[in-house]
Amino acid sequence: MLNERELVDLPRLERDRLAFEVLTGHPDSKVTLSRSRRSAEGAFLAKSGLLQHRVAERPLSRTRTPEHAFSEGDRLLARAKEALALPRIQSVISCWTNWTRRLETTPHDGGFRKDHPAVLRALSLPQSATSLRRLLRDPLGYVWLRVLGMTAPELAVQPLQLDAMTFGELVHELLRLAVERMPNLVSATPGEIESALEAAAHSIAEHWPLARAVPPSLLWLDTIEEARRRARRGLTVDDRFGPGTHSFSEVPFGTPESQAKRSDPWREDQEVLIGRFGILLQGRIDRVDVKPDRRGVRMSDYKTGRTPRDLRDVILDGGAEVQRALYAVTIKQLIPEVSTIISRLVYLDTMEPPARLEGEVLEQAEETLLRFIDIAVEGLRAGIAYPGPDAFAGYNQLRIALPAALDRYQGRKDEGFNAAQHKLAPLWRER
Repeated sequence: MLNERELVDLPRLERDRLAFEVLTGHPDSKVTLSRSRRSAEGAFLAKSGLLQHRVAERPLSRTRTPEHAFSEGDRLLARAKEALALPRIQSVISCWTNWTRRLETTPHDGGFRKDHPAVLRALSLPQSATSLRRLLRDPLGYVWLRVLGMTAPELAVQPLQLDAMTFGELVHELLRLAVERMPNLVSATPGEIESALEAAAHSIAEHWPLARAVPPSLLWLDTIEEARRRARRGLTVDDRFGPGTHSFSEVPFGTPESQAKRSDPWREDQEVLIGRFGILLQGRIDRVDVKPDRRGVRMSDYKTGRTPRDLRDVILDGGAEVQRALYAVTIKQLIPEVSTIISRLVYLDTMEPPARLEGEVLEQAEETLLRFIDIAVEGLRAGIAYPGPDAFAGYNQLRIALPAALDRYQGRKDEGFNAAQHKLAPLWRER
């Protein structure tokens, strides 16, 4: 038995040389080796010391046609004709070609066959003001959301602050609870309003964390206080609408399945149909003030976002502001005896007076909106659905489904989209 001290370990280089001699030293052996001439970073690689002498090299091009392909990808890379015959490769080339086409629409930009069953089914369902705005401002996005159901999952993580949409829901819930706690909002005193707000805020602070993800305790209390401040603005902004006026908060309409027994200005299960195609409308109006004879109605839509600078001049805002005209149409159907409607936006982050539409201006806005809703529905039924102005907005969550180089894509395709949707495009220029 040999002592381990008598065994001499060969250096690694010598071991490699010895192993190489064993592999290549047999007279009947033939060894074929391959090596890369460049590293992963692109630098030239020197030949191994084992190959410096008796080994002949033959450079091979990557684009050659190999006798024996290592993989399917290797074969298709070397044999272009075979690759071009595959449907998936043809689809990729077609997609790239359509991406570079200017001033025209292609199948990769949107569109589908006429009277598609999925589209007709989506249009037969009740629509909201939000869905109709998307239909008017981004027809392709409407198809993705309402027809294909492309919605993002909600991650129940504890946020440091509520997002804009959830904060808006918080303010609206606070307003609803406060109005329900008062006998009559129009005649309520400042003390009664403050007491109702305090009770509503206490209820929300206790119950919301049981069903929703809310910020940590201290931040949550500060969020409620900010919501309470904005809700106070919504409840105290009003001038008198007449003696005996009844106020209703968060009033639903067009909900046939509802069996709620609450005091509302109309039956909430009554159908609301709009436009030439009889689109079902469903939703909830933030606040409705009704005179005792029901001939005068004032509708308020509360906004928790930032007040636009040109709010006084806004009527439809290119189809982005549809609530006032849409809810006025709704009120006319649900309260047939009404003769005067005031429809207004109330921004809660400012002391500016509400933006009102009434009289001939409101009637003209209703006619214009219904006409363009008919155009949008007709276009969708005909298979015309391409990106609109809202598709490229920074807040649009569906941007991820559009090409990555969005600015260049919009620059190439905008004129083609407007041409394909030329009947709807004039709405986007309405003030």
